[in-house]
Amino acid sequence: DRGIYRPGSTIGIKATAMRPEGAELRPVKGQARHLRLRDPKGETICEHAVTTNDMGSAAADCHVPHGASLGLYRVEVRRGDAVEGHSLVRVADFEPPRFKVDVDAKATRAEDRASLSASVDAKYLFGSPMSGGNVRWSLERRPAPFPNGPLTAAGLSFRPEPSWIYDEEQVEAKWSRVGEGMLDEAGRLSLTQALPMDGADGPQRFVLEADVSDASYRHVANRAEVVVDAAPVYAGLRGPSGWVRSGGDVSVELGAIDGEGRSVIGKTVTATLFEVTWRYLERLGPGGAIHTEWRRQEVERGRCSVVSAERAERCDLRALSGGDYRLVASVDGRSGGSSWFWVWGDDGEKRKTTPSRGPVVQVVADKGRYQAGETAKLLVRSPYPAATMVTTFEMGGLVGHESQRITGPVGLVNVPIRAEHAPHLHASITLLPMGAVGRDRASYRVGAIRLPVDGKSAALAVKVASDRPSYRPRDEATVTVEVQADGKPLPHAEVALAVVDEGVLRLTGFHAPNPGDALRPPMALDFVAFDSREGLLGLFERSHVAGDGGGEGDDSLPHARRRFVETALWRPMLRTDAAGKAQVRFTLPDNLTEFRMMAVAVDPAGRSGNEEASFLVKKDLMVDPILPRFAHVGDRFELAAMVHNGSDQPFDGSVQLDTVQVPVSLPAGARKRVATTTDARSPGLREITVALRDAAGEVKDAAKRRLPVQQPGYAVHPSLAGAFREELKIDLTLPASAMLEPEESLTLKLGEHLWPELGTRLEYLLDYPHGCVEQTTSSTLPLVAGREILPRIGLDRHDARFFTDRIKAGVDRLATMRTSSGGLAYWPGDSDPSIFGTAYAIRAVSAAHDAGIPLSPGLLEGMTSYLEARLREESTSIELRAVIAESLAAMPQGLPPGIADALWDRRGDMSAFARASLTLALARDAAQADRVRTLSDDLVALLDDQGKLREEPAVHHEYYGSPQRTESQIARALTATRPDEPRLLLLASRLAEVTGRYTTQATAFTLLALADYLQGLPAEGVTIAATLDGEPLAQRRMASGAVEVSIPLAELVGKKRRLRVKGDGKTALGYALAARYRLPLGDESLRGEARAVAELEGASGKAGPHVYRMITTPAGDPVDPSKVAAGELLRVALLVDFPSGAERRYLALTDPLPAGLEPVQTDLASVTNDPGIGDQHPLADHLRWSLHQISHLELHDDRMQLYVDDVGSSVIAASYLVRATTPGTFATPPAMAELMYQAGSTSFTEGSEITIQ
Repeated sequence: DRGIYRPGSTIGIKATAMRPEGAELRPVKGQARHLRLRDPKGETICEHAVTTNDMGSAAADCHVPHGASLGLYRVEVRRGDAVEGHSLVRVADFEPPRFKVDVDAKATRAEDRASLSASVDAKYLFGSPMSGGNVRWSLERRPAPFPNGPLTAAGLSFRPEPSWIYDEEQVEAKWSRVGEGMLDEAGRLSLTQALPMDGADGPQRFVLEADVSDASYRHVANRAEVVVDAAPVYAGLRGPSGWVRSGGDVSVELGAIDGEGRSVIGKTVTATLFEVTWRYLERLGPGGAIHTEWRRQEVERGRCSVVSAERAERCDLRALSGGDYRLVASVDGRSGGSSWFWVWGDDGEKRKTTPSRGPVVQVVADKGRYQAGETAKLLVRSPYPAATMVTTFEMGGLVGHESQRITGPVGLVNVPIRAEHAPHLHASITLLPMGAVGRDRASYRVGAIRLPVDGKSAALAVKVASDRPSYRPRDEATVTVEVQADGKPLPHAEVALAVVDEGVLRLTGFHAPNPGDALRPPMALDFVAFDSREGLLGLFERSHVAGDGGGEGDDSLPHARRRFVETALWRPMLRTDAAGKAQVRFTLPDNLTEFRMMAVAVDPAGRSGNEEASFLVKKDLMVDPILPRFAHVGDRFELAAMVHNGSDQPFDGSVQLDTVQVPVSLPAGARKRVATTTDARSPGLREITVALRDAAGEVKDAAKRRLPVQQPGYAVHPSLAGAFREELKIDLTLPASAMLEPEESLTLKLGEHLWPELGTRLEYLLDYPHGCVEQTTSSTLPLVAGREILPRIGLDRHDARFFTDRIKAGVDRLATMRTSSGGLAYWPGDSDPSIFGTAYAIRAVSAAHDAGIPLSPGLLEGMTSYLEARLREESTSIELRAVIAESLAAMPQGLPPGIADALWDRRGDMSAFARASLTLALARDAAQADRVRTLSDDLVALLDDQGKLREEPAVHHEYYGSPQRTESQIARALTATRPDEPRLLLLASRLAEVTGRYTTQATAFTLLALADYLQGLPAEGVTIAATLDGEPLAQRRMASGAVEVSIPLAELVGKKRRLRVKGDGKTALGYALAARYRLPLGDESLRGEARAVAELEGASGKAGPHVYRMITTPAGDPVDPSKVAAGELLRVALLVDFPSGAERRYLALTDPLPAGLEPVQTDLASVTNDPGIGDQHPLADHLRWSLHQISHLELHDDRMQLYVDDVGSSVIAASYLVRATTPGTFATPPAMAELMYQAGSTSFTEGSEITIQ
């Protein structure tokens, strides 16, 4: 129904399936399909089983959860595991625009001068002009491509080709202009601007962008462009490709075109040949460094001319000695296209040659586009005196073929064009020489061309209209859709109707799609030349795929507008009646805006059409609240509203802004911004009422909005775990400044063998916010491997169905990472497979398969094949080969022959982790018992009498290593080979005691190790007595006898209290204590008594990077945070600095925003472009260099999140734009950086505040 959605929205989806039958399309009726919605990480968010109707259509709604990932979502139509069709939509945090901006521009050219005339028109979406609005505009020039035509299609170049050596002549000067203005009473700004064409080597595109704002400090941008020709006629050429032999003839094809791409006939076009020599200058730079500048010198060596024709004409030149040469075309004394080539060798035998591109033959069409009923004429240039010419016609498959014999240099093919050939037909040509001798008998030439076909003849005429041009909120509206075919009403046509807020549609430039474009998709040419005379001669492939392939509040104000929607109506399955009409009546929401009606129609023959129209929703007197998107406790800011008087009478009254009344007077047709100041005092959803009353107190308009208020500060998650037998005593205290969420509690879980803590860890994995191949596997594999013990480890809030669904979702997501090699990439959509990621993930995939969970066809087989190949390669590190061996040994086929011997011989080169992996691999083969015994002895020897590693193990960060993971792998190996080893019990106890500093990889391996260890232990109930300062605490009995105790955090703030738990003195009980709260910005308790808590969270950043933040102008000039102008555009830059020797992989960066700033998403159509970073920015070099390293970035209402998989240097920087939208003083929470796989690596910036005036 539209192109962009907020988290919490519902996406309306309709799919139509048809199959071609000649010139028509026939519905695919009664077929089962699945409509699936996938998020940017590839995870399935929504899936519906549907059956197509008599029109081949199906529809469903998909809800995007609150808190969902931001980015591009993929809507798929699936048949089994095959994706038959897809579309992309965007999920983003955005504020719907309140007004629209249109830019119109025209260019005129007289003699050598060009000028631009443009207008900027802005209106509020309810129809009123934005008189007095501010406009900032920019105009930029950039080269425009030459239009399509027969000569450009033939490969002629009409612009100078740059040389392979960079020199100063190739640096293009960037031209731009900026200005400001004010909209007049009609909401218009007119402007004119001279357009410089100096130095232009072809058509130039001038892009005018206008950014408009009003007193609300909201901004909306739009842009228009014009193309201006540098000359009436352009000269083009096509010269030799790459190199020619010294002394040979240089054949040049020449032609001339106009600004529309049409051939210009009768012009003298000249090709001039220049020999190029190079020299260089060395200059001292400002720092003393030597800079080399290359300069070229050219000497003319010949010229030839032709008279231009419809097609390219040829003339010849002679290349002399070896070196660089440049060909330049000219017409009417003006240079045009040029090309470079290299001459090699001494002057040799002089002979006439025909330009050749290997086995490729040139095919030229007489037109650039065709209508049904026309005949396309294809000209084929043959290098043979006589040849057999085989022509095939394709549209994703063969649709026709013919052969003919030709003599001479040219062959002609006539191709009748039919309607079913839309949107394009491919023709491929194969030439086989006749009468050739020797090696030439096996020669051949192939060529191909795409013939665009206009499918408009198959369109339906669609009209959509509302019964009135404007309405009031909550009025009933009637929308009528009329469909005609061949000028007559069309009954039984299927219509999808969407009525959507115009401002939302403009965010992405969304328009109603035409199904005909998708139902007749452009098919890529897949041409394989097979010559039995010489075997497979090669693959000739040319591909072109078009496209991207409010709840109710209190009723104290009965007329308050609360229901604000983005899609007012979505009816995907309407049918026209005998008169060709479909009609819908519905109640309008509370938006004061312009709604666009979009109707899309199809009929049983596959004909389609679409149409758009609009209507307004408005009132004579309107009030529009102006609020920040959120606030932090302690913020003090303006609560404002725009008041509009659309009537023809003056207005006197007042505006209620929450609890404050502000008087207001407005002339007829005027608007005014009114404001007061408010404080955010407590967290939660604050409902704010804005109401406009007349002098008698009657409400003329009112709106209710909800403002989320957050607690700023540092997130603190203290935890404690361990074991006891008789009595556990813990002193509890929380800082007096601790900020708590409502009903937040401290929880204490107790159970035998430390099981509750394992449940906490698994919850950590389930809630982990990221989703690469490792993280997906780490949150899936423990579920598969340890489902039987999950209730015993304290994870009892989910049923078996939940775990089955999570496992299925995990393996489905892993399937989205599959590459052509069979291996899995790090992120969905990447093409490079990760060896360790694949070896790790196959354990989850194989275990899921064994548990009866269906897999994507070929997934397990492809992963197995890929890993077997990597296992045999000597280039694969011995560490990775041991990991692969463990994974493959668990498969039914076991290890490939000879691999065990090869790995055994190199065990001395392996780390402790790899040796434990090899132990697990060989333990599955009884024939390897002696070797397993030796390896187990080695692993036991690594542990001291306390179950600790005697030496810090080597850590391989490239595949997520850590000491904890190594210990866990040793525990797994000993559990499999020596379950009675005394040190194993100690090691398992130590692993269970590790708390707080979780990473996904270490946590997953710890869970696997302890799950293995606990499998054979009995589950018994727990009997305890818990008190707080002597008062008994209530207990909640968990599955398998575990116990949970909760203490409200409010009872601990600023107090010292003692928690005592008594056991039976016989059974060892494990416990896990956890809490969650926040500390204010700058809280001293982070440095005092709560220091251990801070270190637990990695606030010191000792094991990771340091993060710094600065706010500047977009270019990089300083900004005083104590006096930022409302409406100002700012750049937030973050610098992450890694200490020497620190790990630099898998960085996650989170930057919370102050509430008075809004992120600027420059890739939205109605948002201004990024003006760029200037050299004056303190981090300019870092920002430019770091841009390509960013793996993923999300801009939320209240934060920016950024991920970098591999940081290439010790410093990385990133920036994003924000706009100051709300006057006030706002808390700026600290930015946070963490390495996702390294414990204790979290670091913060300082918290601060910003004042917007």
